[in-house]
Amino acid sequence: MYPRLILRVCIVFCLGLVCVPAVFANIIITADVSCRTDIENPDINRSDSSKLSIRSDSKSAKSWIKFDISGLDVTNLDTAVLTLSLHDPKSGNRHFDVSYVNDNCLDNIDWEERSLTWNNAPGNNPADLEGLDPDKTTLLGTIEFTDGEPGDSFSIDVLPALESDTDGIVQFVCYNSNGLLNLATHDHAEETWRPFIDVNEGTRALAKRPDPAKGAADVSVMPILSWKPGEYAKGMSPQHRIFFSTDFNDVSQGLGGITQDEAVYAVSDSPLDFSTTYYWRVDEANSVSAWDVGEIWAFTTEPVAYPVAGDNITVTASSAESGDVGPDNTINGSGLNPDTGTHSTTNTDMWVSAVVTDPGEAVSITFEFDNTLRLYDMRIWNSNLTLENTLGYGFKDVIITLSTDGTEWTRLGGDQGVIQFAQAPGNDTYSGQSIALDNVAARYVKLTALSNWSQYFQQYSLGEVQFSAIPMAARMPSPDSGAQNVDPRTAVLSWRAGRGAVQHEVLIGTDADALESAGPVTESRLALDALNLSLDTSYTWQVNEVNEAAEPSTWAGDLWTFGTLGSLVVDDFESYNNLSPDRPFQAWYDGFGYSADDFFPVAYGGNNTGAGVGHDIWNVTSPHFDGTLMETDSTLPGSSQAMPVYYDNSGANGKLTYSQVDYTVNGQDWTAHGIRTLSIAVRGTAGNTGTLYAKINNTLMPNDLAADIALEEWQIWHIDLTSVNTNLTNVQTLSIGIEGAGATGVIYLDDIELTANAAN
Repeated sequence: MYPRLILRVCIVFCLGLVCVPAVFANIIITADVSCRTDIENPDINRSDSSKLSIRSDSKSAKSWIKFDISGLDVTNLDTAVLTLSLHDPKSGNRHFDVSYVNDNCLDNIDWEERSLTWNNAPGNNPADLEGLDPDKTTLLGTIEFTDGEPGDSFSIDVLPALESDTDGIVQFVCYNSNGLLNLATHDHAEETWRPFIDVNEGTRALAKRPDPAKGAADVSVMPILSWKPGEYAKGMSPQHRIFFSTDFNDVSQGLGGITQDEAVYAVSDSPLDFSTTYYWRVDEANSVSAWDVGEIWAFTTEPVAYPVAGDNITVTASSAESGDVGPDNTINGSGLNPDTGTHSTTNTDMWVSAVVTDPGEAVSITFEFDNTLRLYDMRIWNSNLTLENTLGYGFKDVIITLSTDGTEWTRLGGDQGVIQFAQAPGNDTYSGQSIALDNVAARYVKLTALSNWSQYFQQYSLGEVQFSAIPMAARMPSPDSGAQNVDPRTAVLSWRAGRGAVQHEVLIGTDADALESAGPVTESRLALDALNLSLDTSYTWQVNEVNEAAEPSTWAGDLWTFGTLGSLVVDDFESYNNLSPDRPFQAWYDGFGYSADDFFPVAYGGNNTGAGVGHDIWNVTSPHFDGTLMETDSTLPGSSQAMPVYYDNSGANGKLTYSQVDYTVNGQDWTAHGIRTLSIAVRGTAGNTGTLYAKINNTLMPNDLAADIALEEWQIWHIDLTSVNTNLTNVQTLSIGIEGAGATGVIYLDDIELTANAAN
């Protein structure tokens, strides 16, 4: 279905100020097809339904929606938003998840409304009532709503799905709801309720995809700016003109600025200011108009300190009433308005001590954190009872002491330091007071009340206590903790460094209790290629931030995890087509070769064997003159195409009496990362004759487990690399052939992979 075009006028605003008015053509893409599936009918198509059902119980249902985006240039998108609408009304608070099917997941990509089932739906995990296969799908987000009516619509950003597309098809899954939900289908009677994607293609001339993203918050004070260049800047020098300032007008008027060719810009050698909004703009060179003026982007830097969550604090009191007025009320947010920062006057929203009967008894409350923190400040909401002016339960003169071990204590303000807490007004406009904690490293904070605000009552009370801490430990790991399919050859571990860290001690291993050093490093990143991590293995890693001149000198980081790829792809045959330079015989050299062209100025005359790669109309020895080089009908499950290899060992036309195709590997190390096995997917054809073989660096591989090339089904040929007599640390070529004088036929090759598994 070709996208339906609707022209929309979009005026760009930046923090309430008009930037540069611009007219963009938005494209509305309606859903190509949709279908629900359910676990009660796992192999039955449910296209009889007029609804897209979602539920996560024993009658679990998930719904798929597919869009044809072949008319889009996905490299030039500014925004892409998917809109879904309710079919039936729903009351109460509701939610459901939306994921997209990864572009490299080719399960059942050609499904239609009347062919999809629970068991064949792309990316589904049939055994999981709520979830999908995490290796084949990516969560976009959760849609939440309250009391929905038919036709109510919900939108979610789907730009990552469209940007990753390579085949013109994107698929979304709606699942994991709290109760039955029904959405409108692609052919719903109400046309405006049907699923659609609203895409803004933008303009090719301008810089786009800013990083940090437009409007981003909590950005590092040492940011590296980057962007996708405008298409017309290529070949120019300088290509980019960058303006950066805390003053919007300076950027808008193009004051100052620098020019460069790289699409990456390090703002400063010294940190930016905390909690500050910065504006930036990138103009792109254009040989026609000199410069194409870019959009103004903005981001806000990280705060100097972050709140400490109450869940990470344990609180005890020397004297406490039982029931609803215990000390946990000082850290659980009870009575605190999160929007206004004001506290209620309800006594059960506070901590109230028991009556102090001994005049010499001190009342104290102690806060213990999960770890030692560099404490920045503490915000106190004192007792705010309605009659506080009469009761005076609130803390007045207070000693604040801090400790790293709960044994040795340091008094804030020195040995004589006493801090007076202000008396609360006893009304719901009370916003508390802030007390600096002088960046002291502590795990414990104790508040000891020397007095309260009463002349008569010997009870004490606090409303809420909140702490903020300077982030000294490493945080924000990339990849995210728990990530899977990390490539041990190319992945880079990175993190946001702890404040003041001079170096980073990186620990990594398969046993969380026995991590080994992979550092120190001076940058907050570590490339994995030098570590020779094993395939299909779970790793734990930790970064300890170090500054020998500070006390403490080391801040231990959290434990993070990732899993490596299960295999390394030598060739999956997905990128080939019938256009140079991507024709399969230009990578897998056969007996016929290829002529010179714009991409290959030197022709290749072939290896003189009887092999011919591809369903090639120019290959006169092939009977399959269908014009398609790759096999698309009988492919390996999960694959979109396989490579045909025709062979003729008759010696006709001066060819050799064997057939072989040769693939250049370019010096790969096939002993790294625990590699033990080379796997080749092979499918034969009835009537084939001859014997399959493989060579690495022209050394013949054992073929006792080779595939039967006369069998018309996919077989995996596992080659044990541990017994191969060639230099596997420097693999240059992989050859696959068929021997046997006079043998003829056609075989199909697909996923060639390296694994750490033993050959079987």
